[in-house]
Amino acid sequence: ILDPDFTIENELSSREFIYKLPEYFQDLFFKKNIELNEVNNSINLLKNILDKEITQLQPELSNDELLKKIRCVVERWETEIYDTVFDIHNISSFNLDKSDFDMAEMPFDEYKNKEKIPTCFDYAFYKLNVYYLKSYIFSTKCEEAWPDWMKMSPVAFLKNHDFYPSYPPVAGDLVVYLDKLDRATHMGIWTSQKVVRSKWGRQEVCDHPVNHVLNLYGVAVQFFHKNIPTLLQKNLCDKLLDLKLNWASDTDNIFNIEHFKTSFIKMVDQMPITHTFKNSLYNVTYCENLKLNILSKISQIASDTLPKAFQEIQQTINTAHLDIPINI
Repeated sequence: ILDPDFTIENELSSREFIYKLPEYFQDLFFKKNIELNEVNNSINLLKNILDKEITQLQPELSNDELLKKIRCVVERWETEIYDTVFDIHNISSFNLDKSDFDMAEMPFDEYKNKEKIPTCFDYAFYKLNVYYLKSYIFSTKCEEAWPDWMKMSPVAFLKNHDFYPSYPPVAGDLVVYLDKLDRATHMGIWTSQKVVRSKWGRQEVCDHPVNHVLNLYGVAVQFFHKNIPTLLQKNLCDKLLDLKLNWASDTDNIFNIEHFKTSFIKMVDQMPITHTFKNSLYNVTYCENLKLNILSKISQIASDTLPKAFQEIQQTINTAHLDIPINI
């Protein structure tokens, strides 16, 4: 549970001056509305800056002079509190280009003329390569494209797409922030550094402690794990089942078992990697390396019956895993 007892927004909302600021500066202040349940002392730091600087502003100052002084306050706030106390780090921008659309087999021409900015949901599902949600990720709609039931019933939505609640989280797990009605308000990915990597609205992707989020992102957080993370593994299981169903002989001699195994290895070796997003965690490079890892383990299987060989190969595919790159 996220404990919102101390938030910068609450501290600011009681100060009349904030509503007299131009909209640009209001946004600057309120976007820094970070949960402070673990750094309560930063409230005092904020008070010091506000009391010392803002209360000294003179009403007779010109607009330019007033804005200049306010800008100085904001800059000090960012350097003395936001960037140091909250330990939030910008990582990168996140935009979809033509090569992304080409790999996802989605039309780019309809998208390029729209002023759509990808959301936290787009980022999280893209990075986790949830390919069958590509119509939402690559939607040409300028407004929010995700269905209401994803936000209203996130647990059911995610279960329908092979995500299951998990704790403690491991790198690559989906992090879902929930409001008081258990509606999804924000999503990110759990990293190997034990922080969340997520996209904040129109801003860049950043790494942040799980509790250090905007107040509007809710009051609780839940982690979800995808049991079989790549479509490659699902495709391999389908190929294995097809081979078993069409196998001419059920004879449990060593030659038949080895022939079954080598036939499957040959089939897998020739299978191209498809249905991956260009810069997802499970991209083409990851899947190629995963395939080599699976083939290596299958070649070492020594079963004495065909059903047992099938079961061991299937288990090898389903449990195959490589360390996720880029410290996530």
